[in-house]
Order: sequence, then structure tokens, then C-alpha cells
Amino acid sequence: MNDSLEARLQATLNVIPANTWYAAPSGALTFVNTKGADFAGLPADHPLRLGIDTGAAWDSHIPFLHPDDHDETRRVWANCLKTGSAAEMTFRVRDSQGEYRWRISRVEPLRGSDGKLLYWIGINLDVEELKRAEEALRRNEHFLAEAQILSRVGSVGMDVSTKRIFWSEEAARIYGYAPGTEPTPDLILQRVHPEDAHLVRDAIHMAPYSARRVEIRLTVLTRESSGS
Repeated sequence: MNDSLEARLQATLNVIPANTWYAAPSGALTFVNTKGADFAGLPADHPLRLGIDTGAAWDSHIPFLHPDDHDETRRVWANCLKTGSAAEMTFRVRDSQGEYRWRISRVEPLRGSDGKLLYWIGINLDVEELKRAEEALRRNEHFLAEAQILSRVGSVGMDVSTKRIFWSEEAARIYGYAPGTEPTPDLILQRVHPEDAHLVRDAIHMAPYSARRVEIRLTVLTRESSGS
């Protein structure tokens, strides 16, 4: 790549409000934009700020990542270099304070008119808050499952966009089905007292059309109570 093209590329990446970078065809990280360099705490004269090709290894960026993400990132990056294809990966990047934040990284090959690979260009977007929310949701789901087991209370719901019914493992147990059983209206109705069946049918029918919370009392016929 000629010097003027590199200068234009660096200027472009520096105005993008995200961590952007480019790498040599070999995979060696060559340039990190100002936002990314500041995040990592790189010195003002660091080669990566200036786009200086130091002949680094194809995986020279790995030390910036969390140790637990090294192997998977190497695998994905190695496949990019082998196939010449784009990729997307998620990993944790160390900041200037030594803390790690989750990033989703997208890398694309840039080729000349003759098809020759000129360099790899990438962008890293912060997804730390999303990861924290996902972890909080997993913890809440775990606590809910434990609470349902202790209280012997199950939950049944419906995805209104697909009309797919779902239930907790404790609900499946209460209804007399093995954990992992995919719930259907028929399976539920098989365990409901005949006098309450119309309540369940009405609730299932109206669920996709109403945002209201529906509460009904059921007499559930489990395998034990039905003698099966």
C-alpha cells in the first residue's frame, strides 16, 4: 500500500466513533485509530498509532485480549487468513487501566482491482453493557428456577409473535412431563381438569391479541393424580 493511501485510510479510521484498525495481509496488526489507541493506553509514539509496519506476527494483537479469549480468537483469525474471508468474533479487550471490556469485532478483507489482498480492516464495538445484561438475565433465570423448585410453582408463557408456548422445568414436572418436553396446547389440556379446560383454551387463544396479564386457576391432573 502506498504512503498516501495509508494516510487517507488512517485519517478516515480516526474520525469513526469506534475502535477501528487495519492489519497487513499477513494478519499483523499495523494501525489502531486514536480512539482505540487511547482506550488501550498506547504511548503517543507507539507504532500502532502511526501505522508503522514492524513485521509483527500474525497474532500480535492477542496480548491485548483476555487470556480466556486467546485460543478462540486465534482460531477465528487463522481461518480468516487461510480462507481470505470476513469474520465476526466477540472477546474482551484490556483498557488503559488493565480492566477488560467486551467487544464485538468485525473484520473484512480489502482487495485491489486485481483481487489481491491489500489489508484487513476491522471495527470493534463495545458490548460490555449487553454482556452484563445477559449475565444478569442468566442469574435471574437461575434464581427463578431455584425458587420455583423450592415453592413447587411453575411458569408457562407464550411468544406472541410465533404463538410458541414455553414453560419452566418445574412447570413441566407439575404437569407430569419430563424436563425438556416441548409444550403444546394439547399437552397442557391433557393435564387440566375438564371443568377448567375452557379457561385454558380462552387464555391460549387471546394471548397473541392482548397485552394484559392473564391469571387463571387450574386443577392440574398430574400423572400421580390421574393414576397413569
